[in-house]
Amino acid sequence: LEVVASGVFELREDQKTEKRELQTGDELQNGIIVGVRKGALANIYFPDGSVARLESETKLVLEAGNFEEKNNKLNVRLNLLWGRVWSKVITVLTPESAWEVKTTNAVAVVRGTAFGVEYVEEGKSNVVGYENKVEVKFIDPETKEVIPKIAMAVKTKEVLKLNATSNSAFCPMVV
Repeated sequence: LEVVASGVFELREDQKTEKRELQTGDELQNGIIVGVRKGALANIYFPDGSVARLESETKLVLEAGNFEEKNNKLNVRLNLLWGRVWSKVITVLTPESAWEVKTTNAVAVVRGTAFGVEYVEEGKSNVVGYENKVEVKFIDPETKEVIPKIAMAVKTKEVLKLNATSNSAFCPMVV
């Protein structure tokens, strides 16, 4: 972890109460809930050089952040509870590797790119393509499961705005 601007905390399970302030150099365990106060900023670095940048006023669960050196398998799963995270994925080395950022209504899945995910409010997310393509899978608002066989690709300089009030309202818009 790199704390760029102070105000980054590990949160308790209620996702509101601060457990401890995080410092540059802290190793984050799977399952940790990270809260970034207004004006704060943090980067989570992974063994292959990939990075997740947590912006001001963000809450995120690091569900998985594993790298298996013997088979070059990187597995990163981030659950964005609120706010904005930018991901710079260097290279996902194997077909078994994965980098996912999930909100309540979508999962962005990549294999070597840069992109942003913003959770605006309940049921509203934005996925921003920065480099290459980002695959976005949709989450059923009732079952909270990924809807099988439905996905969109977000290209460079596109924004996909997702609104859970109407599954037909998914519309990519060029920035």
